[in-house]
Amino acid sequence: MQRDITAFAEALPRYQVSTSLRPDGEHLLTLTTASGKAVYQRILQKDMTDAQLISRIKLDLLTEEPPEQRDISAVLQDSEAQNYTSGKIHRTRWERLWEERKVERSDEP
Repeated sequence: MQRDITAFAEALPRYQVSTSLRPDGEHLLTLTTASGKAVYQRILQKDMTDAQLISRIKLDLLTEEPPEQRDISAVLQDSEAQNYTSGKIHRTRWERLWEERKVERSDEP
C-alpha cells in the first residue's frame, strides 16, 4: 500500500517529494531539489505519524545546513505543538506543588 505523501509535499515546498517501495516492504522517501539532485532519503516507519516524520525530516535538514543559514524557530514551533501522549498533557510535579502551595499571611511585622 502506497503512503499518501501530500502532507510531506505541503510541509516541504522547497523540495520535490517522491516515494519508492523497498524490497522489505518499507517506503523510502526521497527529497530532490529543483535541479533534480537528491538531497535527503528516509525510510517511512509505519508506527510514526506524518507529523512526527515531518518534524524529524525538518530537523535532519536543519542540521545539514550551514550554521549561518539555520532557522531553528520553525522547527521548535512544530515540536512544541506536538503531543506525544495522544491526550491531555499532564502537569509536572513542580507545577502541581506550586499550584497547591499554602500561603500563610502573618499580620505581625
